[in-house]
Amino acid sequence: MIIAHVKKIVIILASLGVVGYCHADGNVSRDALSCSAIAYASTLIPQDSLVEITKIPSDYIEQFYGSMNMMEQVFHAVYVANQPNKEDLPTNRELRSIRDTELMRLSVVYAQNAELIHDLYLRCDAWGNALSAFLESNSQELAGSEKEAIALFLKAPSFNAELTFNASQRGLGQRLSDSAFETYLEARPETQ
Repeated sequence: MIIAHVKKIVIILASLGVVGYCHADGNVSRDALSCSAIAYASTLIPQDSLVEITKIPSDYIEQFYGSMNMMEQVFHAVYVANQPNKEDLPTNRELRSIRDTELMRLSVVYAQNAELIHDLYLRCDAWGNALSAFLESNSQELAGSEKEAIALFLKAPSFNAELTFNASQRGLGQRLSDSAFETYLEARPETQ
C-alpha cells in the first residue's frame, strides 16, 4: 500500500515543473511547509511513546513512520507546486533544509503556545488524510497524461483552518504533538 502511494507521489513530483505555472498559491505553499515539518516531527516520536499514546500494536509502528514519511513528501510536492518561481526550484537537500528551518520556527511557537501546535498538528493530519484519500480515489488520472495529473493535482483539497475537533481528537493530537516536539527540542542542536 505504501509503495503504491510513493509511486503516485513520484508521478506528482514529475509534473511539478508545469503545475506552478497553472496556479501558484503562496498560502497553500506556507501551509504545506508547516505540515511537512509536522509530518517529519511525527517520525521523531519514540516507538514506546507512540504505542502508549495511540494504542496501536507495535507491529504497526513502522507503518505509522512510513506513512508520515510519505505525507512529508506529499506536503513537499504541494509546497513546490505552489512556488511562484519555477526557474529556481529547491533540490531535495534544500527542501529538507527549508523544512528543518520551519520545524525550528514551529518549535519556538510550541515553546510559547503549545496549543497552537496541537491545533496545527490536527489540521495537518486532517489535510494529509484528505490528500491521501483524494489521490488514491483519483489514481487512474494520476496514471494518465501529465496534463491530467496536473489538472487533478490542482483540484486536490487544501488546508482547512475551519475544522473543529472533538475532545478525543484534541487529546490525541496534543499527546502526539507534545511527544514529537519535546523529542525534537531535546535532540536539536543548541545553535540558534
